[in-house]
Amino acid sequence: MQHIQVTTAPVELSHHTTSEGTVVWLRCGCGRLRMVFTPDSPADRPMTAGGRTLGCPYCG
Repeated sequence: MQHIQVTTAPVELSHHTTSEGTVVWLRCGCGRLRMVFTPDSPADRPMTAGGRTLGCPYCG
């Protein structure tokens, strides 16, 4: 397994309210760009895009 150096917690780059929920763009501590969509409706599930870095405690 490759060692990943994570120096900081994720940083929020932008936060946007849409007609269906909220979109947040983050720069992870490992450097990966990630998007998180949180829907307004509790019946819908949150979604993420951007993948995960093996070994990063924030990518999961």
